[in-house]
Amino acid sequence: MKKQITFLVLVLLSVSSFAQVSRYLEHDQSGLGLRLGSAATVGTQSLYAQFGGSIKGRLDIEGSYTRNKFDGGRLDLLEGNATSDDYEGWINYWLFRKSIHPSIDINLGVWAEYGYSVYQNFWAADPEAYKYIGYNEGQFGFEFATNFRVTDTWWIQPAMFAYYAVGQEKWEENSITEKSNYQGIGSSLQLGVVKRIKKNSLYLQYNHYFDSYEGSSNSYMLSAGFILGL
Repeated sequence: MKKQITFLVLVLLSVSSFAQVSRYLEHDQSGLGLRLGSAATVGTQSLYAQFGGSIKGRLDIEGSYTRNKFDGGRLDLLEGNATSDDYEGWINYWLFRKSIHPSIDINLGVWAEYGYSVYQNFWAADPEAYKYIGYNEGQFGFEFATNFRVTDTWWIQPAMFAYYAVGQEKWEENSITEKSNYQGIGSSLQLGVVKRIKKNSLYLQYNHYFDSYEGSSNSYMLSAGFILGL
């Protein structure tokens, strides 16, 4: 099994999937969103981009791309130039979006996701040398966010989400392609600062991620985004 090494980096795809449009808009407002960020965990640095849209503040459809660069020394790799490209898409449906106070909004949604990753030059030994090819996985989860109005245009948004994931990883060993199924659960805590500009929003946010994958480590992401209200 290759999980003790590869799940160190698997978490970077898994934890990135959550809606980034509707909860920054008014309850019945549609919009488009773009988010850019940088993530890190043990031995891995990543650049992240996410784009999507909201239909009437109820349905979010989004996709993302992540470029990972691995530290061969920290991960005990046989080569020092390993990278990967991660792709994912998901759909989020908001079950509940309501103002419980003039300064407090509550958002609760459920989502489904599919993602896959392709690795380049990821050579390791376990104990024999193998080349990691990549993985694909699906997720099912929920998301909860609360908006606190500080002024007429500034908001603070704490949020969290949790998910269950199943997937399959592939690697090549002795010229034979091997496969292994896996499953896991994960969650994230987030704090965002939001600036409303007429129908639009700018935000900065910090995420800290936790998961149950064997051998993995908690990770974090710093990101900034823009929501175009329609």
